[in-house]
Amino acid sequence: MGNSGPQRTIEIPFGAKTLQCQVPDENLLGIFQPVQTEGKDEILEVKRSLNAPIGLKRLAELARSGMRALIISDDISRKTPVHKIIPCIVDVLNESGVADDRIRVIAVLGTHRPMTPEEIETKFGRDVTERVEVLNHDSRDHRRQTYFGETPSGIPVWVSKSVLEADLRIGIGSIAPHRVSGWSGGAKIVMPGISGEKTVGLTHMESTKYSTNDILGKLENPIRREMEFIARRVGLDMIVNVVLSDDEEILRAVTGDFVKAHREGATYARRFLEVSLPFESDIVIADSHPYDLDFWSSCDKGLCAAELAVREGGIIIYANPCREGLGAGESEGELQELGGLMPAEVLTRVRKGVAKDFTAAATAIIVGQVRQKARIILVSEGLSERESRKLGLESSASLDEAIKRAMRISGSDASIAVLKHAPRLLPTIR
Repeated sequence: MGNSGPQRTIEIPFGAKTLQCQVPDENLLGIFQPVQTEGKDEILEVKRSLNAPIGLKRLAELARSGMRALIISDDISRKTPVHKIIPCIVDVLNESGVADDRIRVIAVLGTHRPMTPEEIETKFGRDVTERVEVLNHDSRDHRRQTYFGETPSGIPVWVSKSVLEADLRIGIGSIAPHRVSGWSGGAKIVMPGISGEKTVGLTHMESTKYSTNDILGKLENPIRREMEFIARRVGLDMIVNVVLSDDEEILRAVTGDFVKAHREGATYARRFLEVSLPFESDIVIADSHPYDLDFWSSCDKGLCAAELAVREGGIIIYANPCREGLGAGESEGELQELGGLMPAEVLTRVRKGVAKDFTAAATAIIVGQVRQKARIILVSEGLSERESRKLGLESSASLDEAIKRAMRISGSDASIAVLKHAPRLLPTIR
């Protein structure tokens, strides 16, 4: 191999635009991306799933006149087209005698920042915001949380009181590979979605006991079991989950039992999102699309997919706009303090009680686990070189510059794999 021959122009998504770079043809292992497929009539697909629930009665049979219904939905950092899904659900509830003023939507934030009124209208659409009440969950407001005991691993369960104020609880989300829970969707809408800060942090800390290989893309895993224990204890009645295309169009909707429907949805998603590499690559280029809001809500996605594709001692080039910078809110100071440490050092600080924000600590450990395997060069507009260094990352002004630096380190014959739409990918090695 060499890098003086023909060059291939590569384009990867970067927020609202694309970035281009040149990769030597001889070095390119491949461009790996989700299987391209056409979306369906999205509204019809949602309605089809509502009429054909998995492991559960239809919503029209579960709902009763006068019930109080809670729709639990993901927030602005996720691309689930809830403005298309929720009206279908509300219509069924109305037909079953549940009036608009008996329906409430809560935006699951986990430890993300609250959504602004403008973001709420953008995310949910006027058809929803003018009909029903839409609230932000606040994981730090203990006055609005109820204690539900402990999980099998001993994690205290604090969840929004809104679940007790409802007779019917419906979770909405999308399904893709996820470092903490194996796959997003299902019970994850409750934990971390509407759980208390301590419950969220300790569950994330529990996930750091396992490697990315142990969790990412695994339908059955210890953290998923914890989440499903919490959802069962709280009383999540139904989910409506979707599998999305690269353009955020609905390819498949699954409605029903939060375990059975989720498993069917994830099995379907795997057909489009699993990519097979012949071997681990010396250099992996990965984007963060569509999780480009900030580093906090995206680092356990594209970066962890790249971890599965890179060789030990290799280099990951991570293109993430981080439009709102670090985006860790009240956790920002602690994440900056812990971000550049190795996992063992972070754990020591947690055990000594020096690190008190468990979610920040878990995030630092997960990023640190990736850094233990490979160097990370960040290409970003929202994080400065100084901020990147605090997280233990190198930074580069452009993809081309990052590639040249990576090849100087790895050698002119280094293999280069490109993971396009990396947060949605499940890389496997043949």
